[in-house]
Amino acid sequence: MVDVTYSLCPVCLKQVPAQYVIRDDTTYMIKNCREHGNFSTVVWRGEPDRNNWCKNAEKSEHNTSCPELCGLCKNHLRSTCCAILNVTDRCNLKCSFCFAGELTNEEPSLDYIKQCLDDMSNKGVTHIHLSGGEPTTRNDIPEIAMYAVSKGFKYIQLNTNGIKISQEKAYAKELADAGISAVFLQFDSTEDNIYEIMRGRALMESKIKAIEHCDMAYLSVVLVPTLVPGVNHNNIGEIVKFGLNYVPAVKGIHFQPVTYVGRYPENPQNCYRLTLPEVLRAIETQTDGMILTNQFTPSSCDHPMCGFHAVFIYTNNKLRPLSKKQTNCCTTVTDARTVVRKNQNFVSLRWTRSKICCSNSGSDQSALSIDEFLNNLKRNSFTISAMAFQDEFNIDLNRLKSCSVHVYDKGKLIPFCAEYIYHKRKS
Repeated sequence: MVDVTYSLCPVCLKQVPAQYVIRDDTTYMIKNCREHGNFSTVVWRGEPDRNNWCKNAEKSEHNTSCPELCGLCKNHLRSTCCAILNVTDRCNLKCSFCFAGELTNEEPSLDYIKQCLDDMSNKGVTHIHLSGGEPTTRNDIPEIAMYAVSKGFKYIQLNTNGIKISQEKAYAKELADAGISAVFLQFDSTEDNIYEIMRGRALMESKIKAIEHCDMAYLSVVLVPTLVPGVNHNNIGEIVKFGLNYVPAVKGIHFQPVTYVGRYPENPQNCYRLTLPEVLRAIETQTDGMILTNQFTPSSCDHPMCGFHAVFIYTNNKLRPLSKKQTNCCTTVTDARTVVRKNQNFVSLRWTRSKICCSNSGSDQSALSIDEFLNNLKRNSFTISAMAFQDEFNIDLNRLKSCSVHVYDKGKLIPFCAEYIYHKRKS
């Protein structure tokens, strides 16, 4: 069976037909632009089998204006789970890999950000990510968070490199008191030489201090490694082990295989692409089988090719899956809004930290009361997940229609990959 879809020409960004072709154990996206020729991109390597992994993927009616008119169209299969609000175009690093690309150092006013929050609230958005640039180059992030809380937002995530948090111990508490739910901490490695390649400077000491300061403030941390083949893909196991050493301060790891949008040092056509199944197998082999590939499931809040997740409990220096068979984060519900709500509950539960410090975390679980057990469960849960974003070479417009992570841009909620591949490049 030929698996057909629609994609974009990576040169002119016009919509073109595409198909998935399997050669040996590798799946390629093949497409042709009448003006710019043929393109072939690897999208999947090896086990687990892509067809089985994607067996529950939904399809939508083809839309000839996608992604030009994104914002969201009637063919989109998901409402907004999390909305990203870019609060600055400034940064205190010069990374070799960056979604944001070349930054302008421009920064919207606080009044404008409040207007954006008002509009998102009116649109029914409840979960937001404050991003950029580097958000903490602003001095008013706590004020922005407090305003978001006043508007009824239930989950407020700060995407950050952690430099300011590491330098100012009191800043983490200020963020927590203002209503920040979790810190999404850029964390590419346990080795400084890798940070020097990817971020331009040694940062390991800064990362540790940021985690420790968040721990003191009972502010949860999720480690976010950008995985680059030949740079840090062999450090995956050490990242997992590092994160476990900081439970309960660190609530999980969210791997992101590098995507060629924004800034990157090489021509992506010449680069090896790290696919989701390779990340899954690397987690198993590099943790010496402590974590198994079959313990992960694809998300149904987005397209199955967009990511995976598994939830564990870490007690007595042992990591155990939450259940023998992982269940989908959104169960089997197919209604778009219900799926998103369930995923929001999943995020709020797994990525935020309980402020109840249970003294029985190392004791016999059978001797605990139900309240103590649930507190331990929340305190010691550890989620490992991944998100594989798309670029102009591998974008699948059907996959795009299942996106639930949206960027707020000039009054519109635009699917993440559509924003960075198409709209930002066209603006």
